[in-house]
Amino acid sequence: MYGSNSKIHDGITKIPGSFKKTMSAIKRSKDLGILTRANVIIMQKNFTDAQNIHDLLKSENIAYSYDISLFKSPNSTTLQLLNETDIKNVFKTLGVNTSVRGADEYICNAGRGDLSINPYGNIYPCHMFKEHLGNIKTDSILDIYRESEPAKNM
Repeated sequence: MYGSNSKIHDGITKIPGSFKKTMSAIKRSKDLGILTRANVIIMQKNFTDAQNIHDLLKSENIAYSYDISLFKSPNSTTLQLLNETDIKNVFKTLGVNTSVRGADEYICNAGRGDLSINPYGNIYPCHMFKEHLGNIKTDSILDIYRESEPAKNM
């Protein structure tokens, strides 16, 4: 999720209608009983909209988490970092606990409890991974996580 409305979300994705489709897919998944969580990507282009995104998802009773986007895309080397003050202010405003994790805690849930499915059915442990684990059109998610070599190595 990149914004609380079409103007911001579609402006970042450069795909007209992507906000409407994203919200529709989240709502359909929830209606089907699928445990669904929106991933809110915070970056320079939308950090001032973070509170509105929070309010929207909360009003729709949609679970969500935050990611800070470091690069313009997974293949990019161009940083789009917020400065540390902006990051702290966004998280403080949203009431996000920014305490340091213990050494035995995972940094993220990629491959353990989260997955990302692209429009072609390719399954990734995270939207930032380049190598897909399998394809939902040809295999079950369980088989992909049990049998794919990349998943075994996570």
